[in-house]
Amino acid sequence: GTLSSPFRNVYSIPVNDGDTRRDECSAYLRHLVDHYSDPADYTFFFQADAGDHMQWGYLSLVMRAIDQHTLQAPFVHLNHPRLVASLSPCREEVFRRVFGRGPRQMLGSYCCA
Repeated sequence: GTLSSPFRNVYSIPVNDGDTRRDECSAYLRHLVDHYSDPADYTFFFQADAGDHMQWGYLSLVMRAIDQHTLQAPFVHLNHPRLVASLSPCREEVFRRVFGRGPRQMLGSYCCA
C-alpha cells in the first residue's frame, strides 16, 4: 500500500560504532547530533530485537495517531519491559549529582535505558 504523508520518507541508517559501545545508543546519539538543527517531524528508534522490547499493537496505535494528526505528545516511549525499581549506593549518588538531592523513592527505569 501507499504511505500517508507523515510516512513518505522512511530511512534505515545502520551505524557502525566500532569499539566504542557496540549497541544502539551510539546510533541514536549519532542521529540526534547529525540532525540537531533539522530534526524530522517524527523519529523512531528501534532495537534490533524490537519485538522483545515493545508491543506491536501499541506501535500501530501510535502510528495511527500520527497519521490522523491526533498525537499530542512531544515524546512517546515505545519500550514495554520495565526493570524492578531499586536503589543502590551508586544510583543514589548519580541521582544526587544530577539533581542536587537524594531520591525520595526507589528509582525505576525502562529496560535498556
